[in-house]
Amino acid sequence: MTSKTGGPAFPSEQWQSVYGTWNPTYERGMSLRDYFAGQALAGICSDNEATDVEWIARWCWKVADEMIKAREES
Repeated sequence: MTSKTGGPAFPSEQWQSVYGTWNPTYERGMSLRDYFAGQALAGICSDNEATDVEWIARWCWKVADEMIKAREES
């Protein structure tokens, strides 16, 4: 990986038309780290007992960082 964020998740394609203009809807996309953290958040929020939002936020980012680390090692 080239960055701590894991790179973009779901980017749109960048292209140039035959007239020389660039794709006006190009988006880099959210980072893979953001995506992983969001997925961890969805999972932890499905537990009705989870109420400490500060702990949940820190945990989600830790999960995302560990997933990127494991991805780079495999």
